[in-house]
Amino acid sequence: MTESKKRVLKASNWKEHITAEEKKNMISAVAYGIAEERGFENFSVEVDPQRDWLQAEEEVNQFLADKN
Repeated sequence: MTESKKRVLKASNWKEHITAEEKKNMISAVAYGIAEERGFENFSVEVDPQRDWLQAEEEVNQFLADKN
């Protein structure tokens, strides 16, 4: 296998090597974006920081599970 082929394969599976801290940072950034999109306002039973976090966690998990 050529060196460039090894680099491509290594880059293609980077999602498998995300640390817990990196994943938490990704979730945090997505949750911030969710809150930012609504102007950091409109908190209610349906919309609160915990729900933002759970939604972000789901999105990040789906992203990391996607093999593409």
